[in-house]
Amino acid sequence: LKTIYEELWKIVDGEASGLTYTNDHGCNIQPHNNHIWKAYTKTHPAVTPFRNKGWPLYDRMNDIVPQKVTGQYV
Repeated sequence: LKTIYEELWKIVDGEASGLTYTNDHGCNIQPHNNHIWKAYTKTHPAVTPFRNKGWPLYDRMNDIVPQKVTGQYV
């Protein structure tokens, strides 16, 4: 579960250029961004089921998985 969450978080956080994620529509892959999806899922297969559907556990995982912190004093 944590792997799925972390892979989806990368998309939400903008690390996956050209992709977005919502709980309603998943990554909402359309013909214009299908090539991006194919390339991304080759190296991140955990997100494959969320092409056009959300993950019901995303919000719950977001509440319990600590976010990575950054900064000079971390």
